Amino acid sequence: MRGKQYLVALHAQEDVLVLHTLHWADEVRSPQQELPALGQCGKAKPKELDTARQLIDALAIDWRPEDYHDTFEERVKELVEAKAKGQEIVSEEAPPEATDVVDLMEALQRSVDQSRKQRQQPAGDRGKVRRLSSGEGRDGERKQEKAGKGAKSQLEQLNKGELYERATKLDLPGRSKMNRDQLIKALAKAAS
Repeated sequence: MRGKQYLVALHAQEDVLVLHTLHWADEVRSPQQELPALGQCGKAKPKELDTARQLIDALAIDWRPEDYHDTFEERVKELVEAKAKGQEIVSEEAPPEATDVVDLMEALQRSVDQSRKQRQQPAGDRGKVRRLSSGEGRDGERKQEKAGKGAKSQLEQLNKGELYERATKLDLPGRSKMNRDQLIKALAKAAS
């Protein structure tokens, strides 16, 4: 079948022959070897069994095979018929790419590193470091904002591939998970 050799069992039933595909010996595994804890469960309480039976009865429906059909085969037949009629076949669009994905591991690592640095500094120096790292006053902040905006406007002209190349050259962490806007922000920040 399908260009492959199968192990089968052939049964005669009333007016037909029934062919069952089987597994080769090397494909059959012992459940006790694969799941050593199998059969070591405790006994269920009568109340638990009653609850399980009630749940199964509530969810049980009559099996009607005609209610189920092969939708894949139907779609293939529709495509074949459309192609035979000369219609152009257009494949479905790929699902949209996820945006604004946050790298949780990177954010967690930054948080851990920051808390380590704060613990390693003497208590009196902590306030000084925070004041210096905040931009050395309003003039320093204005200069950084201006430089960042200029770099950002230049970066907005580039496509995502070009932005990614620049981020790679600068070895920006988390760049592979960034969308275009995040790459622009990270590159602008690196430029300032």
